[in-house]
Amino acid sequence: LFASALLPLCYVRMIAGALVAERFLFIPSGALALAVALLPGTVALVAGSAAAAACLWLLPPRVAIWKDDAALFTSMLRDSPNSAYVHAVLGGHYYQARDLGRAIQHHKRAFQLSPEFNESLLNLGAAEEEAGLVDSAFAHVRLLLRLRPRYPAAWYALGNLHVRADRPESAVTAYETAIRFEPGFAQAENNLGVVLKRMGRVEEAVAHYRRAGEVMPGYPDAANNLARLEAARAGK
Repeated sequence: LFASALLPLCYVRMIAGALVAERFLFIPSGALALAVALLPGTVALVAGSAAAAACLWLLPPRVAIWKDDAALFTSMLRDSPNSAYVHAVLGGHYYQARDLGRAIQHHKRAFQLSPEFNESLLNLGAAEEEAGLVDSAFAHVRLLLRLRPRYPAAWYALGNLHVRADRPESAVTAYETAIRFEPGFAQAENNLGVVLKRMGRVEEAVAHYRRAGEVMPGYPDAANNLARLEAARAGK
């Protein structure tokens, strides 16, 4: 009984829909099995010892997989090729590694496998934007907004894309919408200030920089933008 309950802990990767790195569970699982073996009674001794021995037997082949995140995530993909969660994790890993081509590939696959897992569209759009695929990024962010029209992060991403495309008025509208749905969205407040300043609407820019600092005290981007703007105004 104890062995059947403890053994899966040595190899588990997903708990309640959330991916968990098995390297962080393996040693505690073995320790738990050993603790069971030390409990009074023959059944506990036999079951706990068997589970602990199984963990030790499984350990050597896992060491190569645990050596780094890339090896671990690749093994996860090999074991679960049709898991949207695995593809999303790999997309995030490759994005952080600046391998944008692979990040795009895995975020696309995550959405294809699980359309309800539409957060992948936001991450996909970010990777495509950085890769210079702006039209595709626009398409995926707009698709996300059709699915979740009140999603502040998607409106913020749309604003960033409009800035990149030199559409300041559209960017202002997108940032304002993000703030309407999430009044404490400091990054949107700051970016809105940047766009307004470029449009010559300096007083409005100052107000949004200050608001960003209020909702996120110590936010460096807003503080630096405000300081530069006020210094420029004072120098006139």
